[in-house]
Amino acid sequence: MLWLALALARPPTGQTQVVVVMKNATCSVCLGQIARLRQARLPANLMGITHEDRAAAAAASERVGVPVYSHAPGIQAMGLLREGSAMPAVVVYDPCGEEAGRIVGESRAGEHFGQAAGDGDFADRLGDLAALEPETCRAPAIGAVDDV
Repeated sequence: MLWLALALARPPTGQTQVVVVMKNATCSVCLGQIARLRQARLPANLMGITHEDRAAAAAASERVGVPVYSHAPGIQAMGLLREGSAMPAVVVYDPCGEEAGRIVGESRAGEHFGQAAGDGDFADRLGDLAALEPETCRAPAIGAVDDV
C-alpha cells in the first residue's frame, strides 16, 4: 500500500491528502500546479513528491511554499516511476489513507498533462472528487468468532 511508503515522508493525519507527483523537482508545470492547488485552498493537505534527492525537494518546497518530499520508493509503489523518471500525477488519499483517485498524464509525445490542448487545470478537476469531502474512517467490521 502506497500510504505505508508515504508514511516515511509524512505520517497520516486523518485528513484528506493531495499528493502531486512531480516529473522532476524543477518541472515548471508541476510547480505551477502545486501553486494553483495551494491557491485553491482545497479542504485537504497538499504535498509534492519527487524522485530526486532531498536538496532538490527542499528547493522545490521553498519555491512553492508547500512540503515537497524526496521519495522515489513511494512513487514506485504508486506505479508512477518509469525508467528512472516519474510520471506527473495528482493522487488523492482519503482520511483513512486509501487512494480515492488519481489524475495521471503525459502524452506519447512527452507533453506534460498541463500542456496538452484541452486539458484542464488540476484544481478544477480535483474539486469534483468526493474524497475532498470530510468523512470519518470506519473501523473494520469484526466477524463472528467461534467459542473455543
